Amino acid sequence: VSYFVCFAVTVRGNVPMNVRLDRKGDPDRITDLAAARTEFEERWTRLNGIRAWGAFGALGGMVWALVAYANA
Repeated sequence: VSYFVCFAVTVRGNVPMNVRLDRKGDPDRITDLAAARTEFEERWTRLNGIRAWGAFGALGGMVWALVAYANA
């Protein structure tokens, strides 16, 4: 379940943000780079935190399953 949370956040959150950021053009040609960063940074950081905790939960679940399997 945790892995699917990561996948869902990526598909519904990060990919659309990547598309919007890509539409802004080449970073060397963005006139106000600080404004572009401010527009994306908070949400991007929050989504990456969710993805990181989801991945950590998935790892914990996998370790738990392996230990349970080894002790069975």
